[in-house]
Amino acid sequence: MHPLIPRILKDIKVELTDEFDRNFERKAFFNERWPARRFPNTKGSTLMVTGNLRASIRSEISGNRLRYTCNLPYAALHNNGGRIVVSAKMKKFFWAQYSKSKQSQWKAMALKRVGSQIVILHRQLCPRQPRTAARSRWSPRRNWRDFHKGCGVYKRNQRERRRD
Repeated sequence: MHPLIPRILKDIKVELTDEFDRNFERKAFFNERWPARRFPNTKGSTLMVTGNLRASIRSEISGNRLRYTCNLPYAALHNNGGRIVVSAKMKKFFWAQYSKSKQSQWKAMALKRVGSQIVILHRQLCPRQPRTAARSRWSPRRNWRDFHKGCGVYKRNQRERRRD
C-alpha cells in the first residue's frame, strides 16, 4: 500500500465526519432537506430530539476502506425509510404518553389499529452522493500535491504546466 493512502483516508474521514455531523444542523443531507415531521416535536428538531442518533455515527478505517456505522436500531429505518407495524404494546405506550401530555399526536397514534403501519420517511444520514464523492476526491489531490511538494516534484510539474 502506498504511504499516502492512510493519510488520505484519515483526511477524508475527518472531512466527511464533519459534514455528516453538520447535516443535523442543516436538517438535510447536504442540500437535500429532510422531510418535516407530520407532528412537530417540542423537544427538538428533525432527528435531533436527544442527540443520540447524531452521537452514535462512527467511522473506521480498515485497510484501504472507510466505513460509517451506527449502532442504534432506528438509524437504518431513518436512513432508508420504512414502515413500523403497530402492536398492542405500542398502543398502550401511545395512550400513556397522551394521558401525560394531552398532545394530539399521541392520541392520533393511540387510535391506530393494531396491525396498521406507521410510515417513516426517508432521511439520509450518511450514504454516498456526488457531493460526498467530490469531498473525497479533494483530499487525495491535496495530499498528493503536498507529498510531491516535499520531493521537489510538485514545483517541476507546475513549471511544465505553465509552458503548455
